[in-house]
Amino acid sequence: IDYQNAGFDDTIAGQIASNFSANNVAIMCAIATPSATACFAAAEDKDIPVIFTAITDPVEANLDEGNVTGTSDKLPVEAQLNLIRKLQPEAKTIGIIYTTSEPNSVSAIAEYKEKAGDYGFTIESVGVSAQSEVTLAADTLISKGVDCFSNLTDNNVVGVLSSILEKTNEAGIPVYGSEVEQVKLGCVASAGIDYYELGRQTGAMAALVLSGKATCEELPFETISEYGYYINSSALSEMGITLTGDVAKSAVEAK
Repeated sequence: IDYQNAGFDDTIAGQIASNFSANNVAIMCAIATPSATACFAAAEDKDIPVIFTAITDPVEANLDEGNVTGTSDKLPVEAQLNLIRKLQPEAKTIGIIYTTSEPNSVSAIAEYKEKAGDYGFTIESVGVSAQSEVTLAADTLISKGVDCFSNLTDNNVVGVLSSILEKTNEAGIPVYGSEVEQVKLGCVASAGIDYYELGRQTGAMAALVLSGKATCEELPFETISEYGYYINSSALSEMGITLTGDVAKSAVEAK
């Protein structure tokens, strides 16, 4: 296995994908939308299969046709909105930072704005074009008086989550993660999927393609429909949030 890390840099992702293609690898496996789109572009002329994972919307990313398949980590947006409403009954505004060039983030923002009203929320969003803009975007949302932040599976935002949390903790604003790893880092809670299980599911699909038992065209992309409530008790306590009802019964401590 030739493992390479683009470090949140789209240019490097393209270079890595081109090298994989030049080396005629048997299969390319890509994590998240920027790496997957780079691999698909580099592999297309060579007819090298591409398996992706952790892509919110493969259709929006144009990764639903051709010699490509994998798994989606589509956010359970309604479950997250429901969780926030239960933990912050008086909250009105949710702040979200997103990368304007990431199809998964654009798709998720649209769904949040569509469904937020059903739970009594309005969405205050700030778009960024680079990771260097994220902390300034956090300052903007804090200055607008949002009641909480809710993260997406946005590479630029997650890459500087610790810096965001420093600012929000000082301002007394809870941050809800989009998956369990973010909760481990200090977000108060999340309605999210288990990425270990997503990776296992993706590996099984790659094995089918490598063994010749199936082609990418024969394997539609898959999702994990089940989600869990993950909490960080220390972060909840710091924000003065108390668990009640079904969340208290079903939530799992992120460890």
